Amino acid sequence: FWNLSGSYFIYWQSSMDRWAICDRGSCQNAKDGSVPGWAFRKDSQHFAKTSDGWMEVSGGKWQPAQVMCAVIEGSADDPPVKAEISRPGSPQLTADQYKALVRQVYAEKNPAKLPDLPGLCSKYEGRERELFEQVCDKYQASFESLVRGALSSNGGSQVTQNGEVNSTEETGLPELDARQYAILVQAVYQKRNPSKLADMAKLLQRYRGKEKDFYLQVCEKYEVNPLKFYKEEGEALLTVEI
Repeated sequence: FWNLSGSYFIYWQSSMDRWAICDRGSCQNAKDGSVPGWAFRKDSQHFAKTSDGWMEVSGGKWQPAQVMCAVIEGSADDPPVKAEISRPGSPQLTADQYKALVRQVYAEKNPAKLPDLPGLCSKYEGRERELFEQVCDKYQASFESLVRGALSSNGGSQVTQNGEVNSTEETGLPELDARQYAILVQAVYQKRNPSKLADMAKLLQRYRGKEKDFYLQVCEKYEVNPLKFYKEEGEALLTVEI
């Protein structure tokens, strides 16, 4: 949406879950996926709604600002809430660790949201980090501090940037290929949650190149020992020629 003179525009930054105002010279950068802005709204509400939650850059620093916006021509609906903010260098946790951190933030900042947590976790299955980042931003919780706390309390277990599980305890699993890990995941689902078998193709696409991590996360979710399951049931499955 442009102002009347065409010198500034306001647009939805989907990666940041917010509206922002920028100048014409930055239009192409915004189209290319960058998130330029001279001012932004701190919440994800529609830009035309009254709010004191705007920030603008002044003297090289972000400062609170009073902004009034109205749609003069056309219409704009509230955008879908979706945030996936990249934090380079931040360690990855397991799905259950992210869920526990979301619960912790809600318990401290908004206990009324705790009953909604199971539904949110289901909605964001496979995107637990995204949910945690969104909750941290909404309630101004420290993402980095909470992640460090989770690592300390879980013996240093984390998922590395390349998607592999890194723990102080080795899994002991042999090197398997993508197909073999997929067979193991399928076997876990068959025993613990057969309804998930319908999602296998989509999940394998999401975890392409990270199948070992996929298997370990599924085992963690359903409280299955990955090495024990492999030895007791997986080896027999993997020896069957397909």
